[in-house]
Amino acid sequence: FPVTICKAQYPFYIETIPAGDYLSVIHFGSPVQIGTTYNSILNSLKIFSNPEIILNPPIELYHRIPPFYGEQESITEILIPQNI
Repeated sequence: FPVTICKAQYPFYIETIPAGDYLSVIHFGSPVQIGTTYNSILNSLKIFSNPEIILNPPIELYHRIPPFYGEQESITEILIPQNI
């Protein structure tokens, strides 16, 4: 997929996929802790109360997950619609 880099704080960048533009964030570590990463992202973007996130939810891409890798070696990419 083509990737468009924007001036956002690390580790965010905009990724264009066929569904549109998404803010891409990488979660390193146990999938059990992914809720903490979501809270951090949503707080920093101040979109907790945005109803659009219910209609157009984030996408999770699992790059490295158990049982193939250890929990702390897991890598999950979170894609949040850019228009939220």
